[in-house]
Amino acid sequence: MGKDLRGKELGLGIGQREDGLYVGRYTNKYGKRVQKVLPKLQELRQWLADAQYKDREYLRVSISFFK
Repeated sequence: MGKDLRGKELGLGIGQREDGLYVGRYTNKYGKRVQKVLPKLQELRQWLADAQYKDREYLRVSISFFK
């Protein structure tokens, strides 16, 4: 769990840099770390949720396509 500059907990995989930008990262299904830096916390949380969902669901969609 990362913290912002004031010490507030931001959530799993989210942190704030000294310049005020927020950093979000997660590990995809291939073991590669994916990271993005955004100025707004809400944008970063949305990106993180969308990216994790797409990473998790892509394999299911592609396998069912070929059945």
